[in-house]
Amino acid sequence: MSKFFGKWKMDEKCEKAENFMNFCKAVGMKQEEIDYYKEMQEIIAYMGEGDKWVSEITAGETTTKHQYTLGVKNPPQKGPDGSTFTIEPKLVNPETLEEISVTQLPGHDKEVVTKTVRILTAPNKMKSIVTDVASGVSMTFYTTKQ
Repeated sequence: MSKFFGKWKMDEKCEKAENFMNFCKAVGMKQEEIDYYKEMQEIIAYMGEGDKWVSEITAGETTTKHQYTLGVKNPPQKGPDGSTFTIEPKLVNPETLEEISVTQLPGHDKEVVTKTVRILTAPNKMKSIVTDVASGVSMTFYTTKQ
């Protein structure tokens, strides 16, 4: 069983993430999208067996469930904000999960490619670094296992 399995809650609202505003601007978010996300305190639950994983993401009042396979580019799915995305997750080692995502934000004409590195820094603590691949701008946030 993966050390990532379980429910993880952001320690603070998104607006408190390191470099939040610069990241939002780098990916081309509109002001209303930034306002929506800055109040968010996301919860993500990982579960699965072997390389078949499921994540449930709760953002505000919306919960979405995503099924994917580690090590491959997975079929498009819908995010909690209505975006369409593909994800290519890879378990680098028992404490590091990397995800390459290609996202089409609603109302935007360009895709956003991000690389998220999730690192377990303690049995109940995770650091997530989300980088906009085009600009190299990153934001960092922390979650605690519930």
